[in-house]
Amino acid sequence: MNIISTYSVKIKDHNQIFRETVRIYRSAVSFFIDVGLKEWDAFKDVASNQNAYVRQMEVMTIPTAGRETVKHDFTERFPGMPNYLRRAAIAEAIGRVSSHETLTTRIFPFPSLSCRLRQLFRF
Repeated sequence: MNIISTYSVKIKDHNQIFRETVRIYRSAVSFFIDVGLKEWDAFKDVASNQNAYVRQMEVMTIPTAGRETVKHDFTERFPGMPNYLRRAAIAEAIGRVSSHETLTTRIFPFPSLSCRLRQLFRF
């Protein structure tokens, strides 16, 4: 019989090394939230799974060899950001925008609440 054990270690006195990464990640999420709010109609036709939403957001924000110009250029503000971190930021932003749109269009269709919810969903 194999015995497997796990433990966690708290990083002391070195957690400041992650602050800049967290700041950049949060800025990226904010960028994608802004794009999602402006372009939400483009997401309505996308199949409702996470990968399809991420792909649609990448089409609108990431230039490639076949797509040199995009409406909202992410790489201009965040050059060299790793794909896994960018896709995590997109997924988080899509979740927040989707929740916001659901609340404002289906549950709370009142303009004054919409402004307040916009503030709550930002960093």
